[in-house]
Amino acid sequence: MGFLGKTKLIHRAWFILAAGFLTAVVSYSIRLGYGVILPQMLQSLQISKAEGGLIYSSFFFMYTLFAPVVGNLTDRMGARKVITFFCGIMAVGVLLMGTVHRLGTAMLFMAIAGAGISATWTPVVALCTRWFGPARRGFVIGIITAGAHLGYGVFGLVFPLLAARYPWRLGWLLLGLLAVLVAVMNGLILRSRPEEVGLKPWGGEAKTSETSRHDKPRYREILKRKTFWQIGISYFFIAFCYYTFITFMVTYGAVELGIGYGLASAFATVFAFAATLGAVSVGALSDRLGRRKTIIVSELIIAASVLMLILSRSNLWLLLASIGLLGLFSGPIFPLYGACSRDYFEEGVTGTVIGVWTFIYGIGAILAPLVSGYLADLTGTLRWGFALAGIASLT
Repeated sequence: MGFLGKTKLIHRAWFILAAGFLTAVVSYSIRLGYGVILPQMLQSLQISKAEGGLIYSSFFFMYTLFAPVVGNLTDRMGARKVITFFCGIMAVGVLLMGTVHRLGTAMLFMAIAGAGISATWTPVVALCTRWFGPARRGFVIGIITAGAHLGYGVFGLVFPLLAARYPWRLGWLLLGLLAVLVAVMNGLILRSRPEEVGLKPWGGEAKTSETSRHDKPRYREILKRKTFWQIGISYFFIAFCYYTFITFMVTYGAVELGIGYGLASAFATVFAFAATLGAVSVGALSDRLGRRKTIIVSELIIAASVLMLILSRSNLWLLLASIGLLGLFSGPIFPLYGACSRDYFEEGVTGTVIGVWTFIYGIGAILAPLVSGYLADLTGTLRWGFALAGIASLT
């Protein structure tokens, strides 16, 4: 059956996970890397922080619009087709970002990229958790999220070196080429279910859900569940907090604190590498402690780190420490919410559940750059937006 099939040495699940990891590396370098490129774009395009936030909000508008659709398509058509097609859309939008000269075209091309990237979380989570047993879900999704933050961290190191010699547009063009390679890779490697190649999930088969596959719950019934909305609303507020910092963290250091673009970009790297560690360690720990307890503790520490960041002002070491702490406990947050879909809902609807949650989360992500950018232009500081984000993390 080939080395990716029924091999005695390596279960295909690990190749699936590797593809998911690389997809996360590239897609989140694009998704989170916007905040690293933003200070250069503000100056080159002569736009305000609110307008810079508007570009990012257009990305999340399309991401949010497509998230439920992509989740449902994953349940109906299989993750392989959905991921491959939308990664191609992602590549087109990112390549076009390297050509922008006006606010309107930047919003349009980021929106295209957002539509494509909507398929790089929901289907990947649904597919990878399907290939692994229940006891491995937190670990597996943690690995995928580690890839996301690793890509962001490396981009935070590499892009300032490129920006010192070349226009910021080159960063978008390189990311676009990587997106093309990821689309091809997924088409070749991914398979939607272990049964397609005569395999069982690695680490044990999934537990039989209370609702059999022949009697799946109706989606209206899922929307009536209290747990569904409790998790969804919590997801909204933590997304608002997270993307406030992702959008303006580097801008805060480079523009407001005046510590230099190269050093401010290191904020992204510290955040990302700490998040990588948190995604793996805290994600795996949640398999033992439980998702709810782990989420509550993580969000309390996130709020404390936000307060520390605001009070640090220009103290570089305190800034780095608070950003590292913020990253360490932000890293596992989203995979923990993803794992909740398999803990509380039946196997056949997880793609749709995560998709609707992602729609709710996307609203928070849309509002975060707009609100924090507007507050920064209004008050002359990003600290008020950061404070609001800290409060949101406790909600």
